[in-house]
Amino acid sequence: FYTILPGISTVIFGAFPCTDLDPLNEDDDKDDLYMTNDLELSCTSEWYYFGQIWASIMIVVYPFGMPFVAFMLLYNFRQEIQGTETKIESNFTSKVSPVIEKDEEILNVEPTLPDNTIQRDKSSKITALKFLYAAYKPSKWYWEIIETIRRLIMTAVLSVIKPGTSTQGVTSVLLSLLFIKLHNSG
Repeated sequence: FYTILPGISTVIFGAFPCTDLDPLNEDDDKDDLYMTNDLELSCTSEWYYFGQIWASIMIVVYPFGMPFVAFMLLYNFRQEIQGTETKIESNFTSKVSPVIEKDEEILNVEPTLPDNTIQRDKSSKITALKFLYAAYKPSKWYWEIIETIRRLIMTAVLSVIKPGTSTQGVTSVLLSLLFIKLHNSG
């Protein structure tokens, strides 16, 4: 999910850009646009249009569908994930029993959790989703989805915005600033 999604999404988005092989119109051939990732495929051919339709469907299924499914799974278990919002350390109670060894009094402390505390690691329902929320505070259970969207935008979406131009560079800087602001406010 973390490493493969941006790469596959970049390949899917790569089905759209076309390159003009004759930008100065030096020949009479009007069919000078070819797919950037496969210069043998004309952007006016039926295969190119089929590829665009197929890529559009795959964009819905993979780059948008995978984060949506992950969000829905996390959303359904958000109360269990947020159940540890209070710090577990502050919920510890101690059972103290004195033990005397070699003329020194040593306290044997056994930390226990109150019965009403839910531990994230103990729930079998959400253990499989731990990779999506474990790195964040329980109140920010959704943050990995925001990070996934950021990675998708910064890789796949930017790859089709006039590649190699200043428009792409300015757009990437503005998007980076937006995500920095979002990160700092979250």
